Amino acid sequence: MFKTSYQLTQTDLIIHSGFSNTVIPRNTIIDVKPSHRLIASPALSLDRLDISYQVKPNKIEHILVSPENKNDFIQHLNLR
Repeated sequence: MFKTSYQLTQTDLIIHSGFSNTVIPRNTIIDVKPSHRLIASPALSLDRLDISYQVKPNKIEHILVSPENKNDFIQHLNLR
């Protein structure tokens, strides 16, 4: 019964899930693509987006999210 929400600031994507927050600097995001993987994540449905982001020079992390409107979310993310 924990709420998950996503907040986009000018510099970060903040994922609020239960008692934790994940902050991803927007300039580290490499790619966003659809995903239906079944792994555990702060996504409320199986209709998800897979966000790839750089955490170290040779390390890429992935996180799955499920915003209500994926197209608007991607547009507001404004990937470069």
